[in-house]
Amino acid sequence: MNLRERLSLYWRHYRYSERAFVFLPFLLLTPRLVPDLEVGHNGEPSQEFVITLAIFGLFILLGFEAHRFDFHWQGRSRWFLWTAAAFAGWSGCSLLWTGDLAGTQDHTILWLNYVAIICAGRMVLRRRSVIGLMTTLVATGLGIAFFRLSQYWISIGARPLTSPIFKNYGVEAELLVTILPLIWVLQLTARRRCLSVSLLIIASIVLMGALSTYQRTPILAMMLSLGLLTVGVLTKWVQARSKWRFVALCGALLLSSSWQMSLPSKQDSQGRQNGSEFVRKQVEGIRELETDTSSRLQFWGTALEMARAHPFLGIGAGAYKSNYLTYRGIANQHPLWGNIKDFSQTEGAACVYRTHNEYLEILSELGLTGIVLLGAMLVALAGSIWKTSQQQRWLAVGVGICAVAFLLSSSLTSYSFRWVPCGAMFFLLASLVLPMTRPSATDSISARRWIPAICALLLFCGIARTGQVLLSEHYQYQAQQQTNEDQVQSIALYQKALAIDPYNFSASAGLGTMFYRRNSPALAIGYLERGRQHGVNDLSTLTMLSFAYAQTGQQQQAREVLQTTVSAYPGTILTRLLYAEALAREGNPQAANEQRAMVRAIKANDAEVWELILQQGFKAAALTANQQKLPHPAKLQPQNGVGLLQERERLIAAQHIN
Repeated sequence: MNLRERLSLYWRHYRYSERAFVFLPFLLLTPRLVPDLEVGHNGEPSQEFVITLAIFGLFILLGFEAHRFDFHWQGRSRWFLWTAAAFAGWSGCSLLWTGDLAGTQDHTILWLNYVAIICAGRMVLRRRSVIGLMTTLVATGLGIAFFRLSQYWISIGARPLTSPIFKNYGVEAELLVTILPLIWVLQLTARRRCLSVSLLIIASIVLMGALSTYQRTPILAMMLSLGLLTVGVLTKWVQARSKWRFVALCGALLLSSSWQMSLPSKQDSQGRQNGSEFVRKQVEGIRELETDTSSRLQFWGTALEMARAHPFLGIGAGAYKSNYLTYRGIANQHPLWGNIKDFSQTEGAACVYRTHNEYLEILSELGLTGIVLLGAMLVALAGSIWKTSQQQRWLAVGVGICAVAFLLSSSLTSYSFRWVPCGAMFFLLASLVLPMTRPSATDSISARRWIPAICALLLFCGIARTGQVLLSEHYQYQAQQQTNEDQVQSIALYQKALAIDPYNFSASAGLGTMFYRRNSPALAIGYLERGRQHGVNDLSTLTMLSFAYAQTGQQQQAREVLQTTVSAYPGTILTRLLYAEALAREGNPQAANEQRAMVRAIKANDAEVWELILQQGFKAAALTANQQKLPHPAKLQPQNGVGLLQERERLIAAQHIN
């Protein structure tokens, strides 16, 4: 019986629920439906909506099949389900003390999806369907790598930051690094030579796809995974069909990685760099505390301050972003975190919606209790892997290495369990070992029916919430497209987005921006303030809010907004000068001069140009800067700072005319 006939035979014996579960990995390829939005939800809402809807349908199908088939619970893997459910329950309990209801709801719904995947895997998967699930997982990894490499070649090595599937290229790297060890193990243990050769080619393509992102963390995770696989081969935990297969695998990985790293990684002012040069500079940047490294250290310091203030309960699931400004100001006073160079002047304030370390984010949001529950879940998974039967030990090793790669990547990236495709990939891989132990007991029919019913009910709530987010962001995206063309239409679309989802605080800040631009600062304040209090931490929104307060005569509130911003982002020259301006208006020239002196210590030439703009306006400042051989105002950071000042001048002039 050839491979095709064998798969066909297995497929005919699959139940409908098994077929549905086996195809779940393909949903990770769901294209983005709402592009160009800040991703404050669980990754891309359209992907989560599709995955949640599919799992909901799976449990409905399980309910219909409950009276026809004898589903078995796997006794040894029961703790993995209960610990994951306990973690999701603790996330839901944080609704009692969180300051960000929307963030907590979204995080809890995300983990309900993961618990449902484990529950469905334990009820549905059998040894035959494990083969189908492995096939779709490998095919999904190949599809992600194909899309990644295709876009890389279309862009001629420009290292594109997004793709038609994922908002950020780092998601692709994390997914590919997670699935890669399973492909390696399958290549070593496949019975048929043609299948082994095919998997060797797939492994090379997936490796190149991951390396084409040229990120440090995936490269480190791949090196660790290969080391663990080598240990598994040497200790006979993974019994390769031939020692030459492992040699061929190492050779193929070496050749494909060397070739990919020799290709251009990006185009910069100094010309093209190849991948190895780019990665080398990234590694050197860790020691030199460049932008990425410094920003991550600041994010981690902020998370530790949150954990210090709320050690056992945390601030609430998903509430890191909404509490960032307050605790970032506290972290800047710390003797260690406060000495890190602040890059908020350029791009360091653009990605504060994540800690870029899953474990620190859980510690800050769910406290030590959340960390203990997560650790218990991982220990339960390790126990399930360890207790796998001897005949399936190769699969257990593959899943274990995949889990290690994912967990290592989680310590340095902003995705991990927070991004629904990454978390779904992890739990689908973990499901592979669930049927590999003997069932200890069979539940009664009534017990089998209430489990799918409860899961379906919870998932229905998730579908409603995610659909609400998706529809609201759709109107928000349309409003952004109309910002410069039809401001009245843009305001109407923003209002429609908020009517659908009152928790869409990004849309609230956008609506406040539109009211401000239409010379209605009194209307703008409420929407901008809601955005600031719920995680819209970009410098543009904060600066505009201070302008709106000042133009309505609320000088104290304007000064407090700027004071909070300067405390959180001490390296921002423009914001600190505006703070000095506010202090001077309140009759405190000494404090204002101290702020100006601090600005000159940051970067004297840029500070002088910003002061010229504040005193003379953009055109006169440009002429003066040219005469004094200072940087041109258009080259200052942040890039939209000059536009904000010009907008303020225009609105103040319009108020005087009226």
